[in-house]
Amino acid sequence: MNDLFLHHLLQSQQPNMLLNLLLHQQLQQSIGLPNPQSIPQLIALPAPALPAQPSSATSSPIKALPCFVSLNEFCLFYSVPADTEEKLKRLEVIPGDVKGIVSLEHQDWSGKGGFLKLGWDRFKDLHAHFMRDIHDGTFA
Repeated sequence: MNDLFLHHLLQSQQPNMLLNLLLHQQLQQSIGLPNPQSIPQLIALPAPALPAQPSSATSSPIKALPCFVSLNEFCLFYSVPADTEEKLKRLEVIPGDVKGIVSLEHQDWSGKGGFLKLGWDRFKDLHAHFMRDIHDGTFA
């Protein structure tokens, strides 16, 4: 998907359209449909009016990523054990949501998530590695 087009969607406050396009692209890839450029035209529903939000690089996980990466994709790519993936699901972790991950309190990742300190620190290190891979273009 064209980076300039994605940037335009983010700047024009149309996250619903962006999310629809990303989900559409992911669905196409998962069921083997043709490349979106080969489809004559995408019809997008207008996004509801949103209140103005301050522009911030950390306000949305999608802004940091060129594409949506599910927790399952993240865990498969980095060989995260199934029990750790379940803990991350309980915490509703979204890969790329740096602000949400960093701001989790001890009682959340330990109590609700069931992580020990070393395990949570290892996940945060792995997530930082993921963010570098996304930035460098090595996460595929």
